[in-house]
Order: sequence, then structure tokens, then C-alpha cells
Amino acid sequence: VDKVRTDCQTALLNLDRRICSLLEDVDVEECENPMQPETVIEAFWESCRDIDIKPGIRQVLVDLFEKYVALDLKYLYEDLNTHLSKQILRQDRI
Repeated sequence: VDKVRTDCQTALLNLDRRICSLLEDVDVEECENPMQPETVIEAFWESCRDIDIKPGIRQVLVDLFEKYVALDLKYLYEDLNTHLSKQILRQDRI
């Protein structure tokens, strides 16, 4: 989680600002981003705990998640920022 948070720091800060902007009158410091790395990774861990598989296979899933998903969260956050920016611009025009 720490590595992902460090890699995504700028994208997460921008995402927090955009979410707070959409929520109106919410301070960025108080905003709880539901898409933060801890939430995403915890959801994955919970789903792995619920699967009835051998520990070795579970470890392969975790390794693949870390390699292909966790490290690419930065790009997901950047895409979300772009999408939310467009939503905010539309909202401002109305």
C-alpha cells in the first residue's frame, strides 16, 4: 500500500480535490476518498480470503495483483481525474 500511495500521490491528491469539488463544501483534508489504494487493496484481500483455494494459488493471485493491478492504479486515478474534470466543467456550465 505504501508503494502504491507513493507512486500515486499526485494523482490521488488531484482526485481528492475533484471529489470534494463535486461534493461541495467538503474540505480536502476531511474528504474520505472511497477509491484510495487502501480500500482497493483491502477489497482484493477480502475477496482472496473468501476463495477456497490452496495457499500457493492464493499467493500467485496476490503476486499477479501486485504486479499488474496495484502498480497501475496510478493510471486509473489519472483517468478518473480526467473524467471528473469533464463532469465538473459540465456542472459549471449548467
